[in-house]
Amino acid sequence: REPPAIHQELVVSVVDEAKRYLANFKPLSSDGARWDFEIRSSMVGRPVTCKLTTSGLMPDGFRLFVIDRDNEESVADPTRDFSVTVGAANAVRRFTLIIGTEEYARQNAEGVPLAPISYSLEQNYPNPFNPSTNIRFQLAKKTYVTLEVFDLLGRRIATLVDGERSPGTHSVEWNGLDDNNAPVSTGVYLYRLRTGDFVATRKLMLLR
Repeated sequence: REPPAIHQELVVSVVDEAKRYLANFKPLSSDGARWDFEIRSSMVGRPVTCKLTTSGLMPDGFRLFVIDRDNEESVADPTRDFSVTVGAANAVRRFTLIIGTEEYARQNAEGVPLAPISYSLEQNYPNPFNPSTNIRFQLAKKTYVTLEVFDLLGRRIATLVDGERSPGTHSVEWNGLDDNNAPVSTGVYLYRLRTGDFVATRKLMLLR
């Protein structure tokens, strides 16, 4: 069991059935195994650099995955340095370590993509449209998103998304109404996706 902290600023624990350990050993099944671990820190707002190292060989077809459960994203390469920031004194950041086949990892990732996907904004469908169209976009990580529609003079017509979204693929319907719930006229419009890391704009056409 984990001993009491002695003037420690950083504690990494393996969590198993609500008990916290400094080390935890378990046999690998034919598909893999998983460990939940957490990082607690009293260094408010300061990043903690992490890196996993392996010893020996994993079975054929096995890979190493680390899931950031708080941000709902995968760590791109946990064998290289990656940064973790704990927001408040003695706060906890939660992760899952998975060693196994990709199928086993997918089943144990709680819906989080195994590898970060790229950002993208797809062409709406149908296009031209009447009375409504669908706009799909992908996010590489959990982030704040705005998806807005503008006329060709740059005036905002409608806000379709304004809030935090999880990583993965999302679909939004636009029914040709502005922010005042009034129908807009026939014409070409621009729709723009903006996150902290990505901006993309496409054209669409509404036919009345």
